[in-house]
Amino acid sequence: MIGVAAFDGVAPRGLMINTWNSDEDWYVAVVGRNGTFSVAAPFKLSAAIVPGDCSASSAVLPASTTVPTAPVSGSYRTIIVTDLSRIVGTSQDKYALKQKLNELAELPEVKGVGVDLAGVVFDSNEPNHSIVSASPDARVLAANAQADALVDCPAAKGAVAEAIKGVIQDYRSVNPGLEFVVLVGNDDVIPFFRHPDQTDLGTENMYVPPVMDQTTSQASLRLDYVLSQDDYGAVCDVSAGGRSLPLADLAVGRLVETPAEIMGMIDAYLDGAKTALDGVANLRVVKSTSSSLVTGYDFLAAGALAIQANLVASLDPAAAHDSLITPATQSPQAPEAWTADQLRALLLGKRHDLMFLAGHFSASALLAADYSTHLLASELASSAVDLEDAIVVSGGCHSGYNTVDPHDVPGITLGPGWVAETPS
Repeated sequence: MIGVAAFDGVAPRGLMINTWNSDEDWYVAVVGRNGTFSVAAPFKLSAAIVPGDCSASSAVLPASTTVPTAPVSGSYRTIIVTDLSRIVGTSQDKYALKQKLNELAELPEVKGVGVDLAGVVFDSNEPNHSIVSASPDARVLAANAQADALVDCPAAKGAVAEAIKGVIQDYRSVNPGLEFVVLVGNDDVIPFFRHPDQTDLGTENMYVPPVMDQTTSQASLRLDYVLSQDDYGAVCDVSAGGRSLPLADLAVGRLVETPAEIMGMIDAYLDGAKTALDGVANLRVVKSTSSSLVTGYDFLAAGALAIQANLVASLDPAAAHDSLITPATQSPQAPEAWTADQLRALLLGKRHDLMFLAGHFSASALLAADYSTHLLASELASSAVDLEDAIVVSGGCHSGYNTVDPHDVPGITLGPGWVAETPS
């Protein structure tokens, strides 16, 4: 069952359902409430097929909209890209966020230039963070307008990503020393690139976070696209086995989702310990690397074992190392398969400076090695464990998936997600 319309009364009702890429037969049933019917006033049913949104989209935007905001040259190491007009929050929230991004950009190790695609470029080289440009990028505006009108079409969202990448490339052309790209906002603000899922096992259209039907998130999932932001740091692709993947040579990261969450993550970095590393003073590094935690099972067990060995060999001999690794040959029903309670005891019971959490994930839950118990991101978010400056790496599918808040199904979609609201 993919949809229900159930209302009191006899007024005409309608129901619109997106069948996405399904090609099987569909059936419609009309049933009176509690068996009610009338021979004198029978039900009337009509149905119509509406073409998908992609029939009206254009991945190539009109030439008249391709004039970008002039890039700023300044020997920058980092470009910080956002669109404050699309971030959910009050004007005060957005102003505070812009100021916090300024603070991040002016750090010597960041040496950043920030681009607000809605029209403001704030420059860390300018006194008092002067506005050096105040015109929105017309091509991005046009792409966003198209994508907002065609929520069922992943290609339209991809056109936005391509337009934003064009802005980054413009800055890269006049800043050859650029090393880092920081994207600020969720997929509604700075879209991920959409790539067709070409795997044969556990395809993306099987993943149900869930999200609302008429959203760009649902369109990408149901039509079997995976999300990636590597393209923002790539100037070329590599092709192999009939597939083409971006070959990123810039490091690309993202801060999500609300202004408060984004500023909290920046503050965690700003408050980090300053030290000298490789002869460079005042670099912010993790406060300690004296403990680690590694988990894994199934096909992720081998990688977990390798990472654990590297951590043991690389850290101080006095460092404390914890692990939960069930061999790939071990049955989930075996007593040795670790459970969510065992992970809770380690993850929520004490601090670990470096963590590798491998396993089957959803956006808000981790499946334990017993394949029956879960640990929720909300448990970590509400725990008292100190994870400030901890580094967490995951090898789990969808551990890095951020459900766009306005796309959540109220009362059904679990939150928070691992990437947005867990302490770090």
